[in-house]
Amino acid sequence: MDHIKELINNQNFSEAVTKLEKLIDSDPDNCHVLSEAGFCYAKMEKYEHASEKLQMASKLDPYNSWIWQYYGFVLFQLGKVSASINALKNSIKYNPGNIWINYQLAFLYNQKKDFASSLKYLDKAIELSQENNSEQLLELLSFKALVYESLDKKKAQEIYFLLIDRFENDPSAYDRISSLVINRFKFSKDLNNLDYASPDYNRATQLLRNGHLDKAIKIYKNIIKKNRYCYPAYLGISQALYEIKFGTRVLSDFNVTPKIGNLFKNYDQLNDQEKNIVHASIAPLEHFVEILIKFNSHFMLVPVDVKLTDYPSNLYLKNKNYLGCIPYHTLRGIGGNNAFAGIERLRDILWNVPKGIKFTPASIAHEFAHQVWCFLDPDIISEIQKHYKQAQKTNKFISNYSSKNIQEYFAEYYSYYARLSAANLELPDDDKMLNIITSLKDFNPAGI
Repeated sequence: MDHIKELINNQNFSEAVTKLEKLIDSDPDNCHVLSEAGFCYAKMEKYEHASEKLQMASKLDPYNSWIWQYYGFVLFQLGKVSASINALKNSIKYNPGNIWINYQLAFLYNQKKDFASSLKYLDKAIELSQENNSEQLLELLSFKALVYESLDKKKAQEIYFLLIDRFENDPSAYDRISSLVINRFKFSKDLNNLDYASPDYNRATQLLRNGHLDKAIKIYKNIIKKNRYCYPAYLGISQALYEIKFGTRVLSDFNVTPKIGNLFKNYDQLNDQEKNIVHASIAPLEHFVEILIKFNSHFMLVPVDVKLTDYPSNLYLKNKNYLGCIPYHTLRGIGGNNAFAGIERLRDILWNVPKGIKFTPASIAHEFAHQVWCFLDPDIISEIQKHYKQAQKTNKFISNYSSKNIQEYFAEYYSYYARLSAANLELPDDDKMLNIITSLKDFNPAGI
């Protein structure tokens, strides 16, 4: 087993599992070997095989909390939420003081919209976290606020206020609270001007746009201290803090796409770096710009104190929800024949997001992809649909948001493509969705 442990430590799971299977053949009731095989199969994303091994191990050692916990994880990957909950409840019987198991149960019950049970386990995890001064406290309180968003928005708002008081540099708390305070803010009706420097939240946003993050954050914090419901300050500070958290990378200098100002209606108000970000965001499929212009489409960069649903082409969305639960008026990005993105989000393609985080920030590229989608022919959409359905089966998505529907799946993949291209990084040649996007460089819609 020592050699197998070494293989696992070196992440050589395929060779390890081959040797483990031989041991199982000779000793099928060896619980330790079965559980190690289950672990390796899970790491290889072969969840059916992992489930089989871990189920056998759990029968041989029903008091082993780790086996039940990992079995619960595998069942969740297979989409078996109720079975996952049962496995984790067995796990917590034998390890009730484990913060992570309590948190996992809270997460799963929230998935099933059993909010009372979710809060029960979440409160236990928070209690344990406070006792042990755990670094997980921020994440747990953030999740509690998220659960309360479905139960009591006022309570959720109170928790977020607590979070920003206690963890004043956490971008996610500011990000989430923005949608809860939006109805307490009086929005501007100047739909086009990006360059105002007053009131103070606009002054801070100008600093953000020019990369002066610390100065912008200081002003945003002072605004929020004076006015808890200043919606634009939450939008701006969350983006500035995310940029500091991830750091930035250098983009290549891109050529100016002809007639770009005919698509991006307030392009002339952007600074040079922002213009280059726009060029980088559309570069992989820039030939679609002329097509979009021909069909009178436009892309509007939205001032920080303007609702996207106040634009004439979006008025019909004012009282509607996206994905059934997100009010359109809270969105800072909308794509289709016309596209809109908050000016505060333009810099996110610069963020140096680590590998392994299912997050592909590139707001301009994302909404541009929604515009491109409108011109794809049925054969291409069918091919994308095939890959999307496969991703649903394996629960393997490029980002969390890409799982929402096929259009978001395509838009997130294009964002990923644009992020790689913008930094001159190599495109994986074994990713079929990236290959589809590459093929679109030679694509011209029928009849155009």
